[in-house]
Amino acid sequence: MLSHRPPTWGSSSFSRTEPRARDTLRLETGMIKVEAKVWMTVLNHRLKLTLCPRGLAPLTQQDNFQSSWKQAVYNKVAQLSFSPSLLLAMGWDKAKTAIKQRILDTERQADLSKVTGFLAPDTCRFIVSCSAYLAQLEIPSHRRAFTLARCHALSSAILEGKYKKIPFMERLCPCDSGEVETIDHVLLSCPFYKDSRDRLISPLLLKYPGHSSQVYAKMLLSDDNRSFTYNVARFCGEACKIRRVLIAS
Repeated sequence: MLSHRPPTWGSSSFSRTEPRARDTLRLETGMIKVEAKVWMTVLNHRLKLTLCPRGLAPLTQQDNFQSSWKQAVYNKVAQLSFSPSLLLAMGWDKAKTAIKQRILDTERQADLSKVTGFLAPDTCRFIVSCSAYLAQLEIPSHRRAFTLARCHALSSAILEGKYKKIPFMERLCPCDSGEVETIDHVLLSCPFYKDSRDRLISPLLLKYPGHSSQVYAKMLLSDDNRSFTYNVARFCGEACKIRRVLIAS
């Protein structure tokens, strides 16, 4: 049986996070759905049967049997805005590369449409690759905490309220501030984390006065600036431990 408990900061899996978090995680890591990988393999196999037939493969081209698999391949090719004749004219190498790139682009655009607030630099919003911080942050607990924050998958009243069907504005932080426990609240104002914030977050924002909490949160969770990333990751790691202890007590 799958657990129906809300995800926690200490959880080892994203399997119970909301779908948007999973879409974001794919964008973060530069991964694509298994289904997309399967289609790459299937279409490449079909190209090979047609362009580089070996053994008994030529006989399959002469068979008049109406294969549902063959029709599914043609439908997928059309969905990718290709035609069989165009792919054949490209030749094996170019067709294989074109199919892979088109599937990657399609998957990327589909995920971006679901996660409109994805924190990627404008120069690489359409490049399928892992986010820079995954390689820059060497401490696993910091890397994981920063990923959770960017995916809005931190344990909070926000997530707990989603599973309990509590109205959004009633998902208040247990710090008794009366504020909804959003990632902005955690990073910028929650008194639970004041000491960590004064040491790791506040010095980063001194040079950028007068912005809204949303702008500051986006700035902090972006991985454009390595020093920002390192400090925010440390903050998130400490916040994970602090919240866990406070809630338990």
